Amino acid sequence: MPDYVFEVSSEAGRKIGGIYTVLRSKSAYMKEKYGENYILFGYYDEICEQRGDFVREEPPADMAELFVRLRGEGISCRYGRWVKGSNAKLILVDAKRFSEKLMNYNDGSGDRTDQQSNYIKFLFWKNYGIDSMYSQWDFTEYVNWSYAVGIVIKQIMMLKDFVGKKTVVGNHEWLAGGALLYLKLKQVPVKTMFTTHATTLGRSIAMSGRNLTLEAYKNRGKVIDQNEAVTFGVQAKHGLEVACAKNADVFTTVSETVGVECEYVLGKKPDVITLNGFNFEHFETKKKKDKLVKYVKKELFEFIESYFMPYYTQDYKDGLTVYITARYEYVNKGFDVFIYSLGKLNRMLKANKKNTRRIFAFVFAPSDIAGPRPHVVSNYLLYDKIYETIDGIDASRSKVNLQTTIKGIKGEIGTNLRTMIKSMKKIGELPPITCFDLKYPEENDVVVKACRDNGLNNGPDDVVKVIFYPTYLSAADGLLSMSYYDIMGGMDVGIFPSRYEPYGLTPVEAGAKNNISVTSDSTGFGMYIKDKIKENSGVKVVKMLDASFDQTTDELANYLKGLYEMKPKQLDKLKKSAFESLKIVDWSEMMKFYYQAYEFAESKK
Repeated sequence: MPDYVFEVSSEAGRKIGGIYTVLRSKSAYMKEKYGENYILFGYYDEICEQRGDFVREEPPADMAELFVRLRGEGISCRYGRWVKGSNAKLILVDAKRFSEKLMNYNDGSGDRTDQQSNYIKFLFWKNYGIDSMYSQWDFTEYVNWSYAVGIVIKQIMMLKDFVGKKTVVGNHEWLAGGALLYLKLKQVPVKTMFTTHATTLGRSIAMSGRNLTLEAYKNRGKVIDQNEAVTFGVQAKHGLEVACAKNADVFTTVSETVGVECEYVLGKKPDVITLNGFNFEHFETKKKKDKLVKYVKKELFEFIESYFMPYYTQDYKDGLTVYITARYEYVNKGFDVFIYSLGKLNRMLKANKKNTRRIFAFVFAPSDIAGPRPHVVSNYLLYDKIYETIDGIDASRSKVNLQTTIKGIKGEIGTNLRTMIKSMKKIGELPPITCFDLKYPEENDVVVKACRDNGLNNGPDDVVKVIFYPTYLSAADGLLSMSYYDIMGGMDVGIFPSRYEPYGLTPVEAGAKNNISVTSDSTGFGMYIKDKIKENSGVKVVKMLDASFDQTTDELANYLKGLYEMKPKQLDKLKKSAFESLKIVDWSEMMKFYYQAYEFAESKK
């Protein structure tokens, strides 16, 4: 095993994507294994300190001297701890001045003076064949940063504590690829590891509507036409990924699914599959979790009742809550599967008039919004006032709904409460699908349109009601004002039927919050878990890879129908089972793959 492990990622201590979650949850095990010999290198962003992710410390004397020298080259290093990443050592690198520095060099056609950023691109073209002539600004930005990280690591390896020590440098995604290629170019005595969480070209193809995962599986042993990278305008990033995969001492990826994609797209089979894990140990204690869940459920159903109450009287308290959350990639993330399945489910359940219990389906996908709808906020606040008044009279409320409770209140208070309900505002004849005002015509929104097309209109006879929440859940979102993880704790079923998802920890996060969790066999996680779970495990993997759209949506609709028809105790048992079933992906089990990758790297001559 190595003496030191360095990890380079633009998301170390910087919460901008899923790799942040992977590194953060893995850090406890890396610290336990390597202690102070585990060091992360991240992209300096003021937000790291503002959010309390990073706290500065004084570096050792020799490293402090090194940082002073590097500052003269335009590379600024901040040394400290990743607070939310188990207090692991973290060096944040700022390379903005470095990239603008003027360089004199010969490009083969003569001497020239140019910015460092263009010199780096020239070096990568000359040595690795990476065509970045028409690259976008983000390619230039991150190549400069990661190249600078490579320089920092080279200098650190010359300090007395590091000389002669076995060191593995892990690089996550193309964004950190410049560090790997610099270390190779300068023959720095370290072993390099490149981990791709998804290929740039693969993601671009999937976003165009092609089923890249199925395409890759059907073309095992073949390599995609590399001109596709030009077609999709990602030739620089793609070229960098190919160079890193082929020049790293060990090439890893996060699932079998991405492994097949890498063979097809990058032309290189991963040496090791480093499956992503989850840190169950750090979730709340049962007592704390139960208390929070009770509070969130109460708040959630008060919001739901205030949302629909101005339009008609229905039952709310025993409703089944389901949700989908992802980037707003309608096809990639399976929003279409979710909505079409709900449409089928709604038609099935409406056929039986005895089905008075409701299903409340939330779509959490950030879009371009102007803010919460004023009438929704107003009704929610008014509902809260009505609730407080009734609670002051009699804390034992109706099990059905607020309107029924108010009917039984006599006198002036009852009259005032009924007047308050009548003053609640409506827009249109039916409750809207989206609870926020969009900065574009609502009829053009693909989620809203799909709901309408599938008969999900939030009518009084609809068993399935839909609420589109098109912003990031947070304490400052202006409506529910709770974090994503808190809201998850109050839900029953998380549904994530992605077509393209290299791994996907969201179903695991849902299960950790005692949600029944649904994924698809097109995802890396679904592919890994499908043969390891029992029939009634609280985790469902719907077939998508080799199934038609109708087959997938039928399967999901019927599964949800079964959940709807379950008794509360059965449902609770299934939710608890999901939590237990998913513990097989705890980092305590998954770290072995990373250790295997480090050993593989060390074995390379």
